[in-house]
Amino acid sequence: MENVTFEPLPLDWEREYCVQYRETDFAFIERLAAEEGWYYYFKHDVVSHELCFAHQRWSSPIWGSLRYIGTMLNANDNRALKKSGHFYGMFC
Repeated sequence: MENVTFEPLPLDWEREYCVQYRETDFAFIERLAAEEGWYYYFKHDVVSHELCFAHQRWSSPIWGSLRYIGTMLNANDNRALKKSGHFYGMFC
């Protein structure tokens, strides 16, 4: 991925040793982010896509809220977050 942004991260961050083994590059980065308490989000544009890492919640833009539809509710509404197996996805 070409476009990666790191929002203000702690200056004292240092990792002694880390190995990527039998996992995709994305799974590796996702694991490191989870261990360090970082989170990531994507900025999508007509021209490019950018992966952004942040350490504080207020670093990310505010998107509003999504409705979650469980199995007993109106599952035909396509404007909500739905559960499919153990993955959550947005269906538009």
